[in-house]
Amino acid sequence: MKLYDSVRFLKGVGPKRIEALRELGLDTIQDLLRYYPREWVFARQTTPIGAGVGDTVILTGKLSNPITRGGAVRASITANDDSVMSLIWFNSPYLMKALRGHPTVTVWGKVTEYTGLDQMVSPRWKKGEAGDLGQTAMAVYPASAKASSEFIAKLMRQVLAKRGELGLSPELMCAYGWIHTPKDKRMLSDGKQALKRDELVRLFEGNKKDRALIHGGYQTIGMGYGANSESTRCLRHFRDSLPFTLTTGQLTAFAEVFHDLDLNTPMYRLLQGDVGCGKTVVAVGASVAVANAGYQTIVLCPTQVLARQHYRKWREYIGDCGYGVGLVTSGYSSGHCHKRDVIVATTSALSDRITFDRLGLLIIDEEQKFGRDQKELLVKRYPGIHRLYMTATPIPQVLCMTAFGDLDVTTIKTMPSKRKMRFTHLVYPQRVDEMFTENECRMSEGDRMYVVFPRIEGPGGLNEACQGLSLKHRHSNGIAVLAGSQTTELNEHEMDMFKTGECNILFCTSMVEVGVDVPEANIMVIHEAHMFGLSQLHQLRGRIGRGDRPSVCYLMANTDEPAALEKLQYLVEHDDGFEIAQQDLAMRGPGELVGERQSGLSELKLVDLVSDFDLIKEVRKEVMNVSQG
Repeated sequence: MKLYDSVRFLKGVGPKRIEALRELGLDTIQDLLRYYPREWVFARQTTPIGAGVGDTVILTGKLSNPITRGGAVRASITANDDSVMSLIWFNSPYLMKALRGHPTVTVWGKVTEYTGLDQMVSPRWKKGEAGDLGQTAMAVYPASAKASSEFIAKLMRQVLAKRGELGLSPELMCAYGWIHTPKDKRMLSDGKQALKRDELVRLFEGNKKDRALIHGGYQTIGMGYGANSESTRCLRHFRDSLPFTLTTGQLTAFAEVFHDLDLNTPMYRLLQGDVGCGKTVVAVGASVAVANAGYQTIVLCPTQVLARQHYRKWREYIGDCGYGVGLVTSGYSSGHCHKRDVIVATTSALSDRITFDRLGLLIIDEEQKFGRDQKELLVKRYPGIHRLYMTATPIPQVLCMTAFGDLDVTTIKTMPSKRKMRFTHLVYPQRVDEMFTENECRMSEGDRMYVVFPRIEGPGGLNEACQGLSLKHRHSNGIAVLAGSQTTELNEHEMDMFKTGECNILFCTSMVEVGVDVPEANIMVIHEAHMFGLSQLHQLRGRIGRGDRPSVCYLMANTDEPAALEKLQYLVEHDDGFEIAQQDLAMRGPGELVGERQSGLSELKLVDLVSDFDLIKEVRKEVMNVSQG
């Protein structure tokens, strides 16, 4: 037996079973070994008289004839000492026939109490004596109708019996035995710990190989920095021309990015920070350095709204430096883009019809919104280009080490000093009118308001809110609308009306969470806020408070579910994006935070990214030290 042999070679696996196992993701012996139980039942053999309420026990004895009463199958088991335990199975009529005709049976499960009498509810059972039961814990596997937990356990015992043939280390094979057939909880704990370490070693070794391929595979452009170089003088001029003072975090980010650009191996860096920390100006500076060296930069954006905003921002920042900026979106391309120094684009720029003469830097904003294939397309087409990925969703340290372990990570934690306080309130339906009344004065003084809906169609959706209002009537009431169901031209028109102040209210969906920047917008109302994740709510909230006036976000609580209200209350009490991301990770897992990189964590079947943080740090350090040695 070999590790990559098919499970079809195991005894009892026929054509139908092979399909059932495949549906569970079990194709090979290795898949089976890494298919861990969802629970372990540690039971002791005893008799009914020796079993107390709450105990998990194994009982062997004579089974009374089962009867059906009240929709349940009822029976009792009598041990050799004549003590009796009542048994009941709900919604299992098929057991009536299966339980008959067995003079001796063994049952196991938890003892409960009902009307003063001990009983076992839905215990597992087998005909005959207990045998090996009780010598090891009973593993309960995730199963299906066609592949039961018991069947999977039988296959596992076959594999473990031939562990010496699999070519794995003795330590690892012991660990597999300890987790699938532990004799006690200490053995189970030791097995879990050893296999968690193995999962992490494989993950970090993979990250190390990916980094070696990225950094060692190609020669790339070096910017030729030095204390008195032309590139350095150009960047100093750019920084000095900015109408604001860079924060400590931005200066550090500049230094790390420019260090990478000066090397002869490609940069592969993630630039992350809380909403509004000033990542864009660092990206602009990187594009200036690349342009000064004679190369082009492409800035990929997930939405047309963000692309047009970045296009204006890049022109504002570097227009006086003599560099050309182009825009490519669906249905629009400013002329001769392939010759511009900076091209801001949506995924339309990934078309084979668009080529670049001298591409040197790929910047991807909100990188978690892109698929792996999209991000790799230009890299394959232009080998050796530098890559700078950006995200305004703060990534907890544990995810930087795991899901993003193949990248160098720069984090901006300091916020611009001009930012005013941002407040968040939980609003119940009975206070909605009062909330809007409170903000009438602010709106009359020039503040603008986002009203975010969780959906376009259906009850409580954006369309319902706009029902009966024509475009003319909406605008006369100061309302603009931004939605993915509208044409690009209409969305641009509506967004312009909101930015210029012709409309002071923007009805929208969550599409505004990505990069929309209107400094005068200082009020946000989020309908059915409990429908959004913590990190997404923080992203939405980041659209306000970008100017020099205090801002306020109202979370509409249309629910009485305790967990949902607890989540919203956490957002009321916390404004630090890194703390919020850590809480989101603990509550919902890494899915929303890592996007398509979720697949990279799929091998972590035992490791918990929150509770195993110390082990993750320890193993990562060990792997990195070996690579450096």
